[in-house]
Amino acid sequence: DLFDYTRYDRNKVKIKKEILDLNLFVPQLVDEFYPSFMDHQLECRTDFYEGALNIEGNGELLARAISNLISNAIKFSHKDTVVMVHVKVQDITNENATGEGNGKEVLVTVSDKGCGIKKEDQGKLLNEATHFTTFGTNSEEGSGLGLLLCKDFVSKNHGRLWFTSEEGVGSNFNFTIPIK
Repeated sequence: DLFDYTRYDRNKVKIKKEILDLNLFVPQLVDEFYPSFMDHQLECRTDFYEGALNIEGNGELLARAISNLISNAIKFSHKDTVVMVHVKVQDITNENATGEGNGKEVLVTVSDKGCGIKKEDQGKLLNEATHFTTFGTNSEEGSGLGLLLCKDFVSKNHGRLWFTSEEGVGSNFNFTIPIK
């Protein structure tokens, strides 16, 4: 994570964009995690937009962001609960407009029913000035850089990332990418 963060943050890697159909792309990523879902005794449910969902973006960066969100959902979920991966289309609101796309955006949400994030720690989570990490439900350790990478990788694709969380209930991590 540290290597990738430094490499992409310093723009040492030219970001190549391609047309990606997220309705093909995201399910393939989810499928890669089925052994982890089984190992952690979790159910994964998906809800995908019907039809093609083309965006212009960098597949490597978006795959890394989505994979990290799914991995975190697994890490912080209690066994015998559900991780949900949801992909839908919505209108871009004025306050979220980036000038990219056609007025529509794809919203990707990864939700868990895990330990959630304490209110006092939520402001630290996506803040580059604050190094924040915590242990997963099975005492897994993290670097504290994964979500910063997600935020950066989504931003490099003209998107935005945010979350909602309630301690003891779970978390929803969301990001949007403009549709071309």
